Amino acid sequence: MNKNAIKHIQSLLIIVLAALSLYLYSDRRTVVESLTRKIAAIEAANEKEREDCETRIALLKAEKEREPAQKMLKPGGTPILDLVKKLPTDPKKVRSGALGEMSQTLKMDEKQEMQVRAVLADFDKAKVQVFEKSKTEKRFIFDPLTMKRINEVRREAMVKLAGILTEDQLKVMKEKNFDLKLGIREMAVPEGSAR
Repeated sequence: MNKNAIKHIQSLLIIVLAALSLYLYSDRRTVVESLTRKIAAIEAANEKEREDCETRIALLKAEKEREPAQKMLKPGGTPILDLVKKLPTDPKKVRSGALGEMSQTLKMDEKQEMQVRAVLADFDKAKVQVFEKSKTEKRFIFDPLTMKRINEVRREAMVKLAGILTEDQLKVMKEKNFDLKLGIREMAVPEGSAR
């Protein structure tokens, strides 16, 4: 083979390798984007499921306080599994019911109720912003930093509520787990790097 043919073959090999590298890079990028979308969908589903579980637990605790455990076990009593099946799974409905119950229990006036609704609406907006920020940072929902940020938003909501409710109302709200039912109780953050 002459030198010209060898140079020609080398040029072709370089072109083929460059094309193959571009193809593999493009294919990898497509796979990464696809996996990122799947992870985001799974995280959103997990967050909804977590909120749903927290709500169910809070409602079960509230039901347990109202109805003695012995009655649940007696014939004619309401079995726990039946209670769980009857629990609403839509967080908005649960919150609306909890807010109505809280309003009655705390004997809130109309002005207080409107102010509490405004605080909860602000809380929802802030929570969405935290999740959006975590999504852009490619953090999972249960990432310690994400959970810390959510707790900060919850803390801000509680501070605002403390300015609306009386000291006694605030105490009863916590005793009756309304902060949990409304989704504004701070949760434990797992140990880990909160970068």
